[in-house]
Amino acid sequence: MCIRDRLREHNLMQAVARVNRPYTENKTYGLIIDYCGISKRLKEALDIFNEGDIAGYLEHLMDDVPKAEQAANKVKRFFKDVPTTYDSAEYVDRCVLDVLSAEDTRIRFERAFKEFVALVNNIIPNPEANRFRQDIYLYGRVYNAMRTNYSIKAPSVLEAVPKAKALIHEYLESNGIKVFHDPVSIYSSEFNDIVNKKTSAKAKASLIQHKVRTTISNLLNTNPIYYTSLREKLEKLITEHEQEIISTTDFLTELDNIKDELDVDVVARKHGMSREEFAVFQMVRAAYIQLQAGAEKASVHLTEEAEIKLARVSLPLFSALNGLAVIDWRQKPEQQKIMLKTIKRELYKIDFDIETAERESHNILNLARNLL
Repeated sequence: MCIRDRLREHNLMQAVARVNRPYTENKTYGLIIDYCGISKRLKEALDIFNEGDIAGYLEHLMDDVPKAEQAANKVKRFFKDVPTTYDSAEYVDRCVLDVLSAEDTRIRFERAFKEFVALVNNIIPNPEANRFRQDIYLYGRVYNAMRTNYSIKAPSVLEAVPKAKALIHEYLESNGIKVFHDPVSIYSSEFNDIVNKKTSAKAKASLIQHKVRTTISNLLNTNPIYYTSLREKLEKLITEHEQEIISTTDFLTELDNIKDELDVDVVARKHGMSREEFAVFQMVRAAYIQLQAGAEKASVHLTEEAEIKLARVSLPLFSALNGLAVIDWRQKPEQQKIMLKTIKRELYKIDFDIETAERESHNILNLARNLL
C-alpha cells in the first residue's frame, strides 16, 4: 500500500490492518510505502487503544533471529547422521537418497525448511540474515535436489518467500544448478544433464527410478495394458535391486532400457501404428489372450497370424471410434451406445463371446475417453 494522505488514529490503524491482512498461505503480511512520514504517528494512534487490544500488534524484526536459529537447527537434525562434506554434491545426494527416501520424511523436512526460510525471509535485508546464508544455500540445494529427484509436482515453498527464493536461486544458478519450475520431462536433454551430474551410480539410479515411476503413472490411462506391464517390470527390478539380486550398475542399465520403452510412439511405429491405435490394439490383444487362456489361466503364445488378425480388427476399430467422437460425445449417452455397438461388432469378428464383448467394449470406450 502506498500512503500519500495524512492518515491518523483510527484511519491509520485501519489502513495498516487492511494491508496486513493475510490472504492464502502465500500472503502472510503486508508492505506499506509511507511517502508522508505518518508512521511516526503510529504510537499516537496506538495510544487510543487498551494495552490488551494491541498486544502483539508491533513486533521487533530482530525477534525472528533466535526463532530462525531454532528453525535452522530443526532442519539440520534431519541430516545429523550424514558425514559433513559441506556444500558438496555428494553430501546433497546422500541427504536426498539416505535421509529423504521416505515420503513422510520428505513432508516433515519440507515443513521444517518452510518455517526456516520464512523466518529468514522476514529478516532480509537486515545484515543479521547473513548468519543464515550458508544454511540457506545448503538446505536450499538439498530441497531443490529432493524436488527434482522425487518428481514433486506441488508448488515450491519458496514461492511464498521471494527474498529467500532469490537468494537460493542465485546461488544455485551460480553453481551451474538449474532450477526447474515445472517437472522435467524424462525425454529432455535437461533430464540427461541432471543425471550425468549425479555423483554415483546409486544417485543416478534413484533419479531415473522415480522419474520412470512418475512418468508411468502420468501415462497409464493412455495405454493401461502397456504401461501396467512396464510398471510391473519396474517394480520387479526395484525389488531385485533392494534384495541385492542385481548390482546397482546392472540396475541402472535395466532402468535405462525401461526409460527407452516409455516412448510408446517408437514402440507403436514398430507395429505400423499410431500411439492411439497401439493402445486399442494392446487392449484388444490382452482381452483376446485372456479369453484364449480360459479359466485355467493357461499360458498363451500368439502366432504371427493371430497378431495380424488382432491388428486388422484394432485399427479399423480405432478409426471407427475416431469418426464417432463428435463434439461433447462424452456427455451424449446415445452416441456412446452407438460406439459400444461398434466395438462389440468388431470384437465378435475375433470370436469374443457376448459376455466378454460386453465387458471389453466398456473398457475400450473408457480408453477412448482418454484418447479422443
